[in-house]
Amino acid sequence: MALATTYRVKPLNMDVFAAVKNLFDNEYIADRTRGIVPGTPQLVQAGLRIYF
Repeated sequence: MALATTYRVKPLNMDVFAAVKNLFDNEYIADRTRGIVPGTPQLVQAGLRIYF
């Protein structure tokens, strides 16, 4: 499960964003054709996007 959000800060001409992948840190098999390949680990990303 993934979760993402973006907040626009108009006076500063920028966006603040955050995303979480594998929200509950579940272990799962992503692929079996090349052997057992584990799924993505829990990942948190955040940042700013500034418009010029």
